[in-house]
Amino acid sequence: MSDTTATGGAARRMPKVLRNAPIRTWEPGDSVQGFALLVKKEQRQDRNGKIYLDLELADASGSIVAKIWSDSPALSASFEPHQFVAFKGSVKNYRDQLQLTIDDCADAIRWQHHDRHAGALDERQQTLAEA
Repeated sequence: MSDTTATGGAARRMPKVLRNAPIRTWEPGDSVQGFALLVKKEQRQDRNGKIYLDLELADASGSIVAKIWSDSPALSASFEPHQFVAFKGSVKNYRDQLQLTIDDCADAIRWQHHDRHAGALDERQQTLAEA
């Protein structure tokens, strides 16, 4: 299957869903999720006075500017610079630079701890349901 689709005579790349893919492989339109080092976290205001977070995420392959906008539940999540974070978002092209808009983000250690315990609870519920 081709990675492009024809629309009106022009070829357009199909968006991909990438899990744990290196940052340098991301392209505009991709949906991504994985883990990265949070290099920078700054709270800012847009021109309408709404608060957003300006972030920089990095992995061994490179780094990317990321935003958490005021309407995202990730805005209230707890994570700090120089920690690894788990994230989910979409890659866009803004002023000829790649930018990640984050939909969900959490401290990677807490996320893994929560995920592990949530899985254990699901297994216990499954066992109870089968009994």
